[in-house]
Amino acid sequence: MIDDKDKQIINAVEESIKELLIDFKNSPHIFWTEEDVRSYLYHLLISNDFFKKNTPLYKREVFREKLSSGKTLLVHTETKYEGKKEDITIFELKEELDEIKNVDFYVLIGIEIKFNRKNPSSGKSNILDDIKSLKDHEQGYIVWLNWDRPIDTDILKDVKKTVEKSKNIKLFYYDAYSERLS
Repeated sequence: MIDDKDKQIINAVEESIKELLIDFKNSPHIFWTEEDVRSYLYHLLISNDFFKKNTPLYKREVFREKLSSGKTLLVHTETKYEGKKEDITIFELKEELDEIKNVDFYVLIGIEIKFNRKNPSSGKSNILDDIKSLKDHEQGYIVWLNWDRPIDTDILKDVKKTVEKSKNIKLFYYDAYSERLS
């Protein structure tokens, strides 16, 4: 069940994703790889005012102090758990943690990033599998950015249809290639 703190986290995530889309639209050439996109979104997330206030990254001294007190960051990349791997995972906000190794973390949000610079037809099952894996979270996001190749419209329709069926998943999509052609 999503509470007020969870809603604040969701708002901060969506603000960061929208900021990424604006930056990508203005300068798609600065992103050469999916890893560039993931790193940049991670930067936007931990720089967001909400996460700065609620995680130990806003000051180096506080970071060290909170790490020694057992607190952890909310935002992580390339998280592996329960046989799954996600590009970015955001955990539920906890006030205090006893010891990190003895904590059962609750994943609030999962984010999967798709960055098409290769043949987009090879990614159909991949992106649909990612949507299915995000259904287990309170909120999931597919961030799909395209730079230099046309997107197969059938794949895009399938993805949009699958996302629409899911009440807890949102698609953020921008196609710089098609935008340049219109």
